[in-house]
Amino acid sequence: MGINRLKYHILQAILVIGFVVLSFSAGAQFYNGSNMTFGKNRVQFNEFLWTYYKFDDFDTYFYLNGKDLAIYLSKYATEEIPLIEQKMGVPLDKKIQFLVFNNLTDLKQSNIGLTQNSSYNTGGITRIVGSRVMVYFDGNYKHFERQIRAAITEVLFNEMMFGGSLGKQVKTSALFTMPDWYKEGYISYMSRDWDAEIDNMVRDGILSGRYKKLNNLTGDDAVVAGHSFWNFIARQYSPSAITNIILMTSASNNLKKGFLYVLGLSYEILIKEWYSYYEQQYQPFINTTSKPDGLLPIRYKNDVVYGQPRINPQGNILAYTINERGKYRVIIYDLNKQKKHTVFKAGVMIDTKTDYSYPLLAWHPSGLLLAFVIERKGMPWLYLYNMEEKKIMKQILYGVQKVTDLSYSADGRFIVMSAVQGGNPDIFVFNVAASSFERITNDSYTDLNPHFLNHSSKIVFSSNRLNDTLGVKPPEQMIEQPSNFDLFVYDYNSHNPVLKRITKTPLTNEFKPVELGQNTISYLSDENGIVNQSLAQIDSTVSSVDTTIHYRYFVNSKTITHYNRSIYDLQVSSQSGKQALVWFEGGKTRLFVEDAPSFNSAVPVSLTMTNAKMSAVKAFQKQQNKVKRANRAMEKKHEITKPATETPSVNKPPQQKYKRFMLVYEDKEGNEVIGKPKSAKVIKVGKNGQLIVVDENVSEENKFKIPKRRNYYTEYYLDQMVSQVDFNYLNYSYQPFTGGGGPIYLNPGFNMFFKLGITDLMENYRLVGGVRFNFSFINNEYLASYADMHKRLDKEIIFHRNTLESNVGAYNIARVHTHELFYILKWPFNEALSLRGTAHYRNDAYVMLATDQPSLEFPNTYENWGGLKTELVFDGTRELGLNLYRGWRWKIFAEYNQLISKEFKNLVVLGFDFRHYQRIYRNFIWANRVAGSTSFGNNKLIYYMGGVDNWISPKFNYETPIDRTQNYGYQTLATNMRGFYQNIRNGNSFMVINSELRFPVFQFFSKTPLSSGFLKNFQLVAFGDVGTAWTGPQPWSPLNSIYTNYVDSGPYHVSVTVQKEPLVGGVGMGARVHLFGYFIRGDVSWGLEDYHVNKPVYYLSFSLDF
Repeated sequence: MGINRLKYHILQAILVIGFVVLSFSAGAQFYNGSNMTFGKNRVQFNEFLWTYYKFDDFDTYFYLNGKDLAIYLSKYATEEIPLIEQKMGVPLDKKIQFLVFNNLTDLKQSNIGLTQNSSYNTGGITRIVGSRVMVYFDGNYKHFERQIRAAITEVLFNEMMFGGSLGKQVKTSALFTMPDWYKEGYISYMSRDWDAEIDNMVRDGILSGRYKKLNNLTGDDAVVAGHSFWNFIARQYSPSAITNIILMTSASNNLKKGFLYVLGLSYEILIKEWYSYYEQQYQPFINTTSKPDGLLPIRYKNDVVYGQPRINPQGNILAYTINERGKYRVIIYDLNKQKKHTVFKAGVMIDTKTDYSYPLLAWHPSGLLLAFVIERKGMPWLYLYNMEEKKIMKQILYGVQKVTDLSYSADGRFIVMSAVQGGNPDIFVFNVAASSFERITNDSYTDLNPHFLNHSSKIVFSSNRLNDTLGVKPPEQMIEQPSNFDLFVYDYNSHNPVLKRITKTPLTNEFKPVELGQNTISYLSDENGIVNQSLAQIDSTVSSVDTTIHYRYFVNSKTITHYNRSIYDLQVSSQSGKQALVWFEGGKTRLFVEDAPSFNSAVPVSLTMTNAKMSAVKAFQKQQNKVKRANRAMEKKHEITKPATETPSVNKPPQQKYKRFMLVYEDKEGNEVIGKPKSAKVIKVGKNGQLIVVDENVSEENKFKIPKRRNYYTEYYLDQMVSQVDFNYLNYSYQPFTGGGGPIYLNPGFNMFFKLGITDLMENYRLVGGVRFNFSFINNEYLASYADMHKRLDKEIIFHRNTLESNVGAYNIARVHTHELFYILKWPFNEALSLRGTAHYRNDAYVMLATDQPSLEFPNTYENWGGLKTELVFDGTRELGLNLYRGWRWKIFAEYNQLISKEFKNLVVLGFDFRHYQRIYRNFIWANRVAGSTSFGNNKLIYYMGGVDNWISPKFNYETPIDRTQNYGYQTLATNMRGFYQNIRNGNSFMVINSELRFPVFQFFSKTPLSSGFLKNFQLVAFGDVGTAWTGPQPWSPLNSIYTNYVDSGPYHVSVTVQKEPLVGGVGMGARVHLFGYFIRGDVSWGLEDYHVNKPVYYLSFSLDF
């Protein structure tokens, strides 16, 4: 009795906590056992009014403040599409739809790509691969160009791999699976030049040994390693070999054969060659052990990005940020006490693109205020944290769409920012007291990292501008912006529009300048291919004297570090003489605090160039000489003859033409012309020595023209097709109680299911229709829905019709026709958490099938039900593979159902379901679940515990008594409880705990890509279940029907009280396979009941696990 009393109090405490939580929320739920819907959200803070430009090969969609971005994209894409077509050897078969977002926050508000309800049946689902791509502006036009190239490449890659026709997409819906590095690495290779950042990550991956197992890499590592792999193929073999490999892979549906047939080498040998190639490339840096001093003694995690290290003017406090997959915090660390605390946190961990550009930090010169900028509800906000009062003040930064960096003036009255306004990334000075902006630069060049100098009389910043005079716009014929960034100084006191150029390096980027002292700055430079710290001192001398004295400025600079990894960020506190930096090593960002250098005492170092940098220098010099010779020859020709009307390209080979459908145009003479001619690109040497890509053909006829601006109207496209052999009902409610005379079929057996989904371009509106054909074509099921998600409050209407049959007595059969109508509202609080409410109407028609005369005369009966549901849903999971997740998701819910008639019948259900997925190592997962529910009212819901979801040929336990006095009206299963048949326990309440270890065997150990979905998704599972179902207030109550058996003997009806343990459990193991697109589970489990181990029970089911 002591043990039972202890168990009673434990379970009672759990239930009380669960039901207290439930009293504040609600929703729908165990309609399909443990197969519950969760789902992530998109939060629309702003309503976008879309317009677009229509071109031959693409359409460009944009909204308020995005016009300049759309024009830039259109001009750039017009030139890049034929070049990428030629490089990939694939023509563009259909138009691309570019959706331009002003920033990443706006993009995250879009419904595009949002998966609504995950399906537990994975077979036969075809996502229609379209040509719609999304790009956003992060304040850097070079990043914007990279996104455009990546978007074009991805569309062409999908056409190469999956085909443009719907028929081929359906055929390849169950195509072999590609490793993460294959596609994403190829897109990165095609869209991004080999720069210092890529080289640094590859060098770190090779030197640390992290890239030895290429197929195990995920995330950014997979992208970068894949980029390096395709770069290796292009350099060691040929660029054309890459296209042949992809085409052969698509034709053979086998990744290894693609490499073998084209290169004649096995995949295993090729991987070894790739790794050895980069080991040799980075050999000079293996013994370079120099690294920053003063590692901050905190715990560094793999998935956490540390950034924005800012030392206060007193030098005793370090502020920094951490960002873990979207959940970020602003932390203050006491350098003396070595203690830290969080002053601000926001965001959620979710599997979407993470915005690492926020928060941005800056100290007030007094050290009493810490300023930080974040984006909230689609707007940039300035927060001020008071160190003494521990309070935060905040305000919206009106007039700019995004802030990319900031720093205070010496007196704290102004903040200089690099920000985006109307698509232009410029320098602004923000007046704190007046909350107003003063614009310093105003052009499309990318201006970054501003900082005040010399008592706020000057501003130093990094820019890729061609000239040193403000107000001069880029050349109209310039196609893309210069690639390198130099440092400039602006005289803020005099507002002189002529800038002072600090650096002039065509192949080197200088950025992150900060004040080190009077006329002295510290900055970062990738001079040798690795980002190191450099110092510069600005000096002047008298050049001439007339009515005034004229000065000539010159700069002394030197590099003072020689690391084998790059510095990501660096900030100097000149008052305290300390500096903080972010350094990348071993796949992690780390924080360092050390003494700031002095220009006079710092010793310059001799840098070792990376092989990639040396190759870039040689290629640059060769191209520069070629251009100069061509220009001299052209000048000489112009002296002798009349200037040519058209300048030929000197650096681009003739572009191969591809057959495609082209629009017909009319020239000035009225003749029909097929397609618009593409302008020729020419590379020229700019004033500062850098190579500039321009369009020489600038005549009015061939000048790039912006077409008429059009309004976007909703148009629908085919989005998804499902054709599968299925085994589920589209259950949106509970099944009517059938008396417990046999197994509960939440699935109707094998049948054919067809569903078609269409959506508009923005995926704000969705129409879905589906039908499930029973093989008898009698008891079919139908579904139709319409969803409106263009605002924050999502709305959906669903119509559902279903038919069930059940035995009545020994000879009669009843058929129940159910018609349901649902109106669903969803309010997302953030991307992971939402509150959902549903109003529904249900009509049940009970028809007795005619098997004899009485059944023929039995009248049809009808019931009409109405109800309300509400649920609080959180889904912060990250998918690591099929049936493999990481993170939390949970749901707490309640629902009320009322019979619409004179007879008072109702059903109330409360419940919860919490799930957590812990990664043990790589994709080896430990999954845990706690779920419970209870029902009350005068038409209760009975839970049959036992078995698994979608069990093929389920068995039913007839020995467990059913309490008929409970007046059950509906039924469902409480799963998983393996080791038993259905109905090992029953009642109007249940609670269950499930724990599983999921181990993808071949995927875990394989050193080569697994093209076979069977091998990749094969999993071994070990599990344990414990739980119970009961009637009465709690399982050990005498009112629980499990303690009472009824015996009928002649005229006697005897109730017998029995001793029984209400809790049951099971342990076992199983296997999971993905075959013909379907996820199949096989389990064997030993049940534990009344402290005895039962015989094993075997299960075969078709469904994903919880």
